[in-house]
Amino acid sequence: MSPGALTGRTALITGGARGLGLAIARAYLGAGARIVICARSLDALAAARGELAELGEVHVRVADVTVPAEVEALLGFTVDRLGGLDVLVNNAGVWGPKGAIDEVDWAEWARAVEINLMGSVLAAR
Repeated sequence: MSPGALTGRTALITGGARGLGLAIARAYLGAGARIVICARSLDALAAARGELAELGEVHVRVADVTVPAEVEALLGFTVDRLGGLDVLVNNAGVWGPKGAIDEVDWAEWARAVEINLMGSVLAAR
């Protein structure tokens, strides 16, 4: 992404405290965006904020993307803090259980689907 391509834009990146989400946050800041990143861990968010702060305007918010009230609060925080929302990056996700379908824990499987599918749908909705 070229420098300045996102100047004046606000982006919300779920799962933005590490891995791919953190890389996306770096790229968006480098392109001039103001960003909000969320994750379930305050410690992870604090570390990410420390790393990203020198690159541009970054805000953090603890949120579980499977909890409707937390997603609403996250979106409200973004709009209140930054005056709107231009880009949503639905990055939050988990690997889920690994193994044969008849051998993995069903509750873990259902939780992975809830996070990976419903978490994205809630934020987009």
